[in-house]
Amino acid sequence: MAQNEALARRINDRIEYQRPRNGESSDSFICECVRADCGGVLDLSIGEYSHVRGHPRWFVVLPGHVEARVESTVEVHPGYVVVEKRGEAGRTAEADAGA
Repeated sequence: MAQNEALARRINDRIEYQRPRNGESSDSFICECVRADCGGVLDLSIGEYSHVRGHPRWFVVLPGHVEARVESTVEVHPGYVVVEKRGEAGRTAEADAGA
């Protein structure tokens, strides 16, 4: 699960990094849920995504993609949910963010 989340986050980080340089302020990001088969797309601004990335344990997921065993909902927005990883999943997220 952590590997899937980390991959989604790395892809989204590249999207976030590239968009401002291309003159774009909002776009689509991929769902950072634990589901290996998820290809969901989230519409949020660069600022909204940056807000989430400011917290190493926070991820953006589609509604209904919250995995209650390892994460808690911290914010609900139209079209996406912000979750916070707990326990080992949270420690893994923090370690990955610092890499």
